[in-house]
Amino acid sequence: MNLLELGALGDLIGGVAVILTLLYLAVQVRQNTISLQTSSYQQWVALHGQTFAGLQDKELSDIVLQGCIDSRNLSEDTYIRFMTWVRQYMYMQQGQYYLYVKGVIDKDIWESNLADLVGIYRFPGVRQWWDAGLKEHFNEQFVATVEDADTCAPMFLWNKEQGFYPTPFHGETEVG
Repeated sequence: MNLLELGALGDLIGGVAVILTLLYLAVQVRQNTISLQTSSYQQWVALHGQTFAGLQDKELSDIVLQGCIDSRNLSEDTYIRFMTWVRQYMYMQQGQYYLYVKGVIDKDIWESNLADLVGIYRFPGVRQWWDAGLKEHFNEQFVATVEDADTCAPMFLWNKEQGFYPTPFHGETEVG
């Protein structure tokens, strides 16, 4: 082999090495993306669980229930706990929305979550809180998404006689 043939062979080997390196990096990026998505979703699920686990405290649960039905049911001592819980819930949901917008979580996961969010948002007391100006603490795109989704997500109520039953808007039906 002469020097020219060796140079061509070296170029071929170098080209194959570059292609193999690029394939390896593509696999690594894909694995890291999946790992990030899984970790982000698991963190959100844990935060969601913590937010609702707080409702096992009967006092807080009663406050949230009273506030959701109508924030005028709250005393001066309890409205801050209600407002804090709703704000924590909405910040958690805004975080999930951010993960969706950035492509970290899938559309199916976000839409399922959005239905849960709208279920809380439709309670009259939560709407009183939201419409009183507290929605201004959140990203404009998130606010628009929540308000737009309100017209399409189903809502369910519950009472002892009927169990769960669907209703188009929570505020149109008396809680029994």
